[in-house]
Amino acid sequence: MYKLIIGIVFSLVALNVLAKSDPTMPLRAGLASTEGSERQKNSDIVLQSIIKSTTSTNLKAIISGKLVEQGQKLFGYTIVKIDGRSVTLQSEDRARKLTLFTQSVVKYK
Repeated sequence: MYKLIIGIVFSLVALNVLAKSDPTMPLRAGLASTEGSERQKNSDIVLQSIIKSTTSTNLKAIISGKLVEQGQKLFGYTIVKIDGRSVTLQSEDRARKLTLFTQSVVKYK
């Protein structure tokens, strides 16, 4: 009887731990800082998606798990421009362009 109760308790604890983690969340999203003024490493800033609303002409983007729009600050950069394939960021000392896909396409047979 005690083994059954202990087994149930361990199962409930395991289910609780699994329920707190979202398996569909991108891996980088959990690592991104929430501070807008904190500078991320260049390789950590990733353009994941560009979103066009049916009710607005403004485009939005998901960068390293954060939903942003033009004019917002993110990781020490200001979002200067969002177009169909890229986002342009500007900091005090540099500009940076993030693209959804690389320009090179590899064809194979």
